[in-house]
Amino acid sequence: MLKISALDRLRFYRASLAHDVVKQAENDYEWFRRIVATLEPYLGDLKGKTILDVGCGRRYPLTLLLHSFGNKVVGIDLAYVGINTPSIVRWWRALRADGLEALARSFSYTILMKDRAYYKTVRRICDFPLTTRGIEIRRMNVEHLAFSDETFDIVVSVAVFEHVANVPKAASELKRVMKKGGVTYIRIHLFTSLSGGHHFHWAVPPFHRADSRKVPPWDHLRQKRYPVPVYLNKLRKHEFLSIFGKEFEILEVLEPSTGVGKDLLTPEIRAELLDYSEEELLKGGIAIVAKKEAD
Repeated sequence: MLKISALDRLRFYRASLAHDVVKQAENDYEWFRRIVATLEPYLGDLKGKTILDVGCGRRYPLTLLLHSFGNKVVGIDLAYVGINTPSIVRWWRALRADGLEALARSFSYTILMKDRAYYKTVRRICDFPLTTRGIEIRRMNVEHLAFSDETFDIVVSVAVFEHVANVPKAASELKRVMKKGGVTYIRIHLFTSLSGGHHFHWAVPPFHRADSRKVPPWDHLRQKRYPVPVYLNKLRKHEFLSIFGKEFEILEVLEPSTGVGKDLLTPEIRAELLDYSEEELLKGGIAIVAKKEAD
């Protein structure tokens, strides 16, 4: 259980409400386009596939986009995700499933019309019609998947595995539920990065323009004065690669964000972080593209 003060929780959720949902929608759509472009060379036309979206999130962007693109998609998340339900029903279910904080977030996003602005942006920039009809979203832990063996052609996940407590168990479960020859796209937000502490001040590019007076750069690796109410397993790049390499054939490791925060890595900060390489500190994340080999 995370020990986070009420003040730190208030700071975190206040920052989340100020988060630019238009930029977030644009960013999520860009991840969808990247995933399609990355996987099609391995799988051909990315339509008509069975896809598992791990950690789909309360707005389930990848589930929505991949489903609307012409696939059978199942999104899973630890939290309750309301879909095609009236607001009052969604609030009540969020309260029952995840408690008062979840209710407050859901209520606030609705009242401030954050969700409306988000989906309006996605519809505007998407080059095909979106539909929620037939989408399946289930509350589930990736460490214990309630699916039969060899169910999915593809597994996708963006910015989730840094939050998974038992990554080896989760990777083993993914392998079990994937078909032979199936491919994963696992995007991991690295803990060692400038934004790895998950402070909203560093959450959206361009990171180097964030107000460092609010949360100092790499505070989560240094003084740790500003904890967030989010579980992070703190695994490093080589640890993730080792875990996934034991279960899958790694086809490629993409590094879409490098050099992030270079202008903020002063000699003084660098001296504090000698346990980490400069490459680790300046790499925002990686995407592991891997294949389940035939026996």
